[in-house]
Amino acid sequence: MKEHTIVSLADSNYFELLCELIDSIKSFEESNNVAICVLDAGLSDNQKNILLKKVDTIKKANWDIEVPSYKVIGKEWLKSQVSRAFLPKYFPGYNKYLWIDADAWVNSWETIELYFTGSDNGKLSISTSADRAYGRVVKADWLIGGFAKIKSQNYKHAKSSG
Repeated sequence: MKEHTIVSLADSNYFELLCELIDSIKSFEESNNVAICVLDAGLSDNQKNILLKKVDTIKKANWDIEVPSYKVIGKEWLKSQVSRAFLPKYFPGYNKYLWIDADAWVNSWETIELYFTGSDNGKLSISTSADRAYGRVVKADWLIGGFAKIKSQNYKHAKSSG
């Protein structure tokens, strides 16, 4: 069994993007040492058959916490927001898990290694999803001694959630 895995989730609408992500990962020789696992949030049988030739495992995504059904009817893709916290339940046995959204792609294996190395010694390696198309999502106020006070949408929501 491989030591690390890269995980993503897609429904039938994101299938093509997921395939591009997988192909971008597999374009690197180093990917042979990393499992690729997929959470299914509404893929067709034909799409799953295509993916089975490219990935190690496909599992149906579930609502892993109680969510009122009226809030999520027809929104299976929202499982990606919940299932990330339960990756070892879906795909047990790996030492490290790296989540990559289906609409992303890998253009440098160094980034994959940075995530895996960053999570050594029980640490969490994480980054924000920022792009020049998103406008200003992160602001840094530089303080004395090279420290920064970071202001971002993600940090604000994490702090207010307790």
